[in-house]
Order: sequence, then C-alpha cells, then structure tokens
Amino acid sequence: MQVQQNIHRHGQAERDYQDALCLAAGRRVLPPCCKTLHISMFFDGTGNNLNNDLYAPGTPHPTNIARLFRATIGDGHAGGTAHRGEASRLTDAPGTGYGQYFKYYMPGVGTPFAEVGDLDYSTVGLAGAWFGEERINWGLLMLVDALRRTLGLPRLDNTSLLAAVQAMGTWPGLGFVNGQANRAAVFSKQLKAIEQPLRFALTQPGHGTPRLLGLKLYVYGFSRGAAAARAFVCWLNELMRYQPFL
Repeated sequence: MQVQQNIHRHGQAERDYQDALCLAAGRRVLPPCCKTLHISMFFDGTGNNLNNDLYAPGTPHPTNIARLFRATIGDGHAGGTAHRGEASRLTDAPGTGYGQYFKYYMPGVGTPFAEVGDLDYSTVGLAGAWFGEERINWGLLMLVDALRRTLGLPRLDNTSLLAAVQAMGTWPGLGFVNGQANRAAVFSKQLKAIEQPLRFALTQPGHGTPRLLGLKLYVYGFSRGAAAARAFVCWLNELMRYQPFL
C-alpha cells in the first residue's frame, strides 16, 4: 500500500498540470506530454566507500546509504567506481522510468573519490574531512549532469568536471571567504551553457518532447555525509538566487 501511495505521489505534478489545462479549456483534455525529474543524492559517511565496501575481497558490507543508492531507480553515477566495469550495474540504463529518474553517490571523506581529485584513503580526510567541499560541489554539478541528460546533451567529461569542481572551491589564500562566489560563478556558467534548451523544455518543447514541469530532489546522508547533505541543500538554495529563470 505504501509503495502504491509513493508511486501516486510521484505523478502528482503531472496530474496537477493536466487539471490546470482542463480548467483553462473548460473541458477534459488528453493527458499532456510532460514530466518531472526525480534526482536522488547519496552522501556516504566517514571512511565509507561503496567501491571498497561492495567489491573488495571479503564479505560485502555496504552502508545503508549505499544500499539505498543501489535500491533507488535511475540513471546516474556512483562516485569512486569509474574504474570498475561491473559498476555499470549500480545504475539503470538511460531512459529507465521514462527518463525521469537519476541518482548519484558520493563516497565518504577519507576514502578515494578520483572524480574530485581525492585519490586514496587518508588520515587527514578521516580526521579533518579533507575533500569534503569538493564532494558537495561535485554533487551540485550532478544536478547539471541530470539536466544535460534530460535535454539530450552530452555529459561533461571527467576532466571538465574535475576542473569545474576545483574552480568552485574555497581558496585558503583569500581568507576562506570566496567559496560561495566561486560556486556561484561556475554553477551559473554551467547552467548558462544549457539555458536555451532548458528554457524550451520548461516552456515550449518541440513536438513529441515532454514539457519539463520541475525537479524533485531527494538528499540522503550518513555520519559526516549527513552534514554534507545539509550543506548541499543550503548551498543549492543560495545558488538558486542567481538563477531567476529557474
């Protein structure tokens, strides 16, 4: 029963849009071609890494965050597993669920996450959350990744993503106060690159292309990953002030 109710909720925006069209037309109209994106973000805890916890020799011991990631429907990416061929099974095929569902996993601090330049296990990562900011910024860029996939645009390559993550970071030499400005500049640049097709998708998509009604975000975190999840939401809220068309 709960599963059915959740599935019903996922389609609420589409039903509301159809109801609005019916009211405007004064009659019952056919269901419109439209969709809402559902994007799930998973921040694992300190010392936890899906690649190690699932694929290393011995008994698999993924955290609940990793289990939730695996159980969630959607295309996307599991951070820290790019070098493993079998990791492709951690996400669904493109287009699954009508192309509405995406999911992304961020390994815990103190563990390898090559996509953000964190190449090995480290004590400074475990104790001081080294590369924690980069993990959050990578998560923000994955929102753009999901939009690019939805719009039929090519993904950003790993080199470009790493450069963007590094450009978004806080520079210690300037008093640790420029992180917000750097994030806003890079995030705005990434959205500007897809602004035209995104506007069309939101307002007047072409024939046979579903109108994009919005985006629903689901953010999960464990241990320091929970703190990262909260920071992710706060930073995203700040960034949206710079994007009036969204």
